Amino acid sequence: MVTLQELLELCRNDTEREALNRRLNEKRLRYRMMMESRGWSQSSAFTQYETQIERKIEGNDE
Repeated sequence: MVTLQELLELCRNDTEREALNRRLNEKRLRYRMMMESRGWSQSSAFTQYETQIERKIEGNDE
């Protein structure tokens, strides 16, 4: 997800940008589904740090 986000930031071609956006959205969906299937969404430790984890993965950890 981090690499796709970086590519999106640098992309100037609209067609390629749309494709990258689709791939990134698919990755985000798969990530959320994986977290739910593993029961991490029920973990108090995970819920405490979930926002920070997502920011780091998506490259928004500023």
